[in-house]
Amino acid sequence: MRGWMTSLLGALAVLLLTAAAASAEAPPKHRGAPKISGSFEDGRVLTVSEGRWKATTQPTFSYQWEVCLPKQLTTCTLIPGAESASYRIASSEIADRLRAIVTATTPGGKAVANSHPTKKIKPGSPIAVEAPAIVGSLQEGTTLTADPGNWAGTPPMSFHYQWERCAVLSAICEEIAGATAATYTLQALDVASKLLVQVKASNAYGSATASSAETPVVGAILPVNKLLPVIGGLLQDGQLLSATSGLWSGTEPISYAYRWLLCNAAGESCSEIGGASGSMLKLLSTEIGDTLRVVVTATNGAGSTEATSAPTELIAGILPKNTGLPSISGL
Repeated sequence: MRGWMTSLLGALAVLLLTAAAASAEAPPKHRGAPKISGSFEDGRVLTVSEGRWKATTQPTFSYQWEVCLPKQLTTCTLIPGAESASYRIASSEIADRLRAIVTATTPGGKAVANSHPTKKIKPGSPIAVEAPAIVGSLQEGTTLTADPGNWAGTPPMSFHYQWERCAVLSAICEEIAGATAATYTLQALDVASKLLVQVKASNAYGSATASSAETPVVGAILPVNKLLPVIGGLLQDGQLLSATSGLWSGTEPISYAYRWLLCNAAGESCSEIGGASGSMLKLLSTEIGDTLRVVVTATNGAGSTEATSAPTELIAGILPKNTGLPSISGL
């Protein structure tokens, strides 16, 4: 029991000594005013130093920025939310001055030091705060929109756009002729490439340019059949037929492949004709009384799509035709 009481009394003594030491520590004292650095123009970022302090324990620092009237430097108003060592100047502060309040805190207490007010804030040229972005579906034929991003500086501002096409396997980007609006419609040339947009912001005090990030690769549009293939020619034994590819939309170039089908008289129960893979087909006598269909496969960078023609009329045979008159022989 005595040992336990001794330990408890020892711990209490340590706590009392620590509290006494903390209460005896003096609050920090500033030995040099904080200084504001940066360009005193609209939209620029200013930074305030901590200043020089005398303290037993290394202080922690907090900050508060104020805006002051240009001719009454003691008349200052707190700027809501401006509580870090850096501050971006707002357009509403043009012709005013700024100062920062630095608070140093230690176990011994707190102390406050004010920076000297800045020079009068001047208007400023544009400066990009947030990069431009491209919005829209990356597929040929769709329209993309450029978000100019977020800019600081003195209004009003105007924006100029230039779209660029970038190679996938290199970092080379080239301007797209005439693509200078906030929107751009993707062309066949853009397929398998990436895009970016350059945004130039201008006001009465200058201009600046910022670039969006490159988009992912632009995709192609699958071929879509607009008009079915058609079989043309004389449906008769020995004749040569031809098939059109039909009418298609989608990303060019589109290639076409053909498969011929032999079907019953109703155009059903079709089977593929071996070796018949071109747009032309010569009719055989074994096909008399049947019908034909052709399957066209359209292929581009996005994939393949098929379309099948309507069945033909019945394939006819050839009527017998005399090529030499009968003759009579005998005595």
